[in-house]
Amino acid sequence: MDISVDQLADLPLWQQYLLWATVALAVLWVGLSIFVQMRRKASNLTPVNAPSANKKAAPDFLSVDHKAREAQIKRGESFERELDTRDATEARALKNVTVWGRLAGFATLLFSIFSLLTTISGVFFQVDRIGATLSQSDRIVELLQKHPIPFAVCALVIGYYVVNFFVQKRWKGEAR
Repeated sequence: MDISVDQLADLPLWQQYLLWATVALAVLWVGLSIFVQMRRKASNLTPVNAPSANKKAAPDFLSVDHKAREAQIKRGESFERELDTRDATEARALKNVTVWGRLAGFATLLFSIFSLLTTISGVFFQVDRIGATLSQSDRIVELLQKHPIPFAVCALVIGYYVVNFFVQKRWKGEAR
């Protein structure tokens, strides 16, 4: 059964999507099958449905290369010392940065609270001028309809810093 491109264009849109989804699933299945075969071959695994197991196959970890093991342990120890010195240097640098970082974070939090409060107060004054005929719920709806983006931005910034404050347990005096 041959289907031409013109016949594909005549198919309903949902059938075209279904056809492309089937093609994508087939390509995914072939790719995963190839990946599984390569993985099995790399780790000397015999599939369950194989006619016979390869008796000569043995994993590499059964034979220990003691010289290579000792050399690897020495390289690991030297790398661990290098990591320790790097961590100590980063910790010293972090102590210098955290004071300024905390100060900048606190200033940003104060500015965000100030921005939120001025935005809210400005909007409330504007809503008061709209008229006293509106109920309180109508005023809140009007506030959110007129200024949704500034209110959302201020609320998100303040929410971020409040969550960040509690996640990092800053009230204990030292951040994690």
